[in-house]
Amino acid sequence: MAHSMRVAGLRFLLACSASLAGLLPAAAQNCSLKLLNSVPLAVTDNIATVPGIVGTKEKQFQFDTAALDNQMGKDAVTDFGLAAVDFVPSNTDGGAGGFSAGRQSGTGIDGSSTGRATFGSAAGTGGNAIAIFNAKGVMFHSWADAKDFVLGSMQTPHLQFVITDFPKPGSGGIISAGFFAKYDLDLNFWAHQLNMFAPDHCKGQVVYWRAPGVAKLPIRYLNGRIIVRASVDGKEMDAVIDTGSPRSEMQITDAGRLFDISASSPGVTPAGDGLYAYNFKTLSFGTVSIDNPHLVMTRPTSVRGVDPAPPTGSLIRANAVATDQPALVIGTDLLKLLHIYIAFNERTVYVTQGSELPEGDPKALPVVAVTPFRP
Repeated sequence: MAHSMRVAGLRFLLACSASLAGLLPAAAQNCSLKLLNSVPLAVTDNIATVPGIVGTKEKQFQFDTAALDNQMGKDAVTDFGLAAVDFVPSNTDGGAGGFSAGRQSGTGIDGSSTGRATFGSAAGTGGNAIAIFNAKGVMFHSWADAKDFVLGSMQTPHLQFVITDFPKPGSGGIISAGFFAKYDLDLNFWAHQLNMFAPDHCKGQVVYWRAPGVAKLPIRYLNGRIIVRASVDGKEMDAVIDTGSPRSEMQITDAGRLFDISASSPGVTPAGDGLYAYNFKTLSFGTVSIDNPHLVMTRPTSVRGVDPAPPTGSLIRANAVATDQPALVIGTDLLKLLHIYIAFNERTVYVTQGSELPEGDPKALPVVAVTPFRP
């Protein structure tokens, strides 16, 4: 296949399914990318969604790179005809440095189950799902078994969703980044596609589209969130890549400390609920940048879904983990202007401008060949 393969050509490459047993060899044989799955990626009101099927019914599922786990609302559980089962969740996500595919670790691209783990029942000794709480500190402790769950060419016989009140009513639920952690995940907002690639490629060789430059950002992983370093007007800070947030935000304390911006500063506009917003000059990831990013200044809050209550016997106001909020949240309003490739195995996010350069443009970087996986 030509090295200048176009993004539009991704759709026809998915005529076949892949078997996980033959999908992930110990060492890469060449530097091409193997395309495993591709589904439409829609952005409506800055909410990113993908179509998923449970049984015979299709719904839009919100794709949330900052969600603690896959989640489903009670309305979707009823609509899909699923049953709610109590379970005992875990109280840890594995730490800031670890990646875990959790119960998805045994799900192949063709839906084969290889050592699938399950939640513990309420009567058991425990489970492997992360504990999720609402704003009042009430823990969600029920899950629904979606069988079968289909996402493009991926079929999962038993995909379990924690039942919470976070999914938007009428949606199928929330799909977390952890569901995709055994693969490379490609968010091509310009072509409206979410793609999955095999991770057995040459390190750093992932840019298959024509881009003038690429930023390679090391990942930290905490509470299900992908955290990178970014700069706002030359000030570097931690940033969460959060497709679950329709808007981009900066902590009020960081806005004041780094930029001397307050509610009364020139150029500040009201953002509702007593918050305010400001248009900065540049949000940058190395050589890749967004001009005039609109950021809402927010107060320190608990991470969405993490227990906001203090530990038993503690004198502190809240768990340190719950309030560990990076200075910047990059929401879908800005992410949709970029092309983002997440290589979990490399613990690296590759970022370029969103649109592809014209064919033959001399400013384009060399591109990597893309081939479909064929059994």
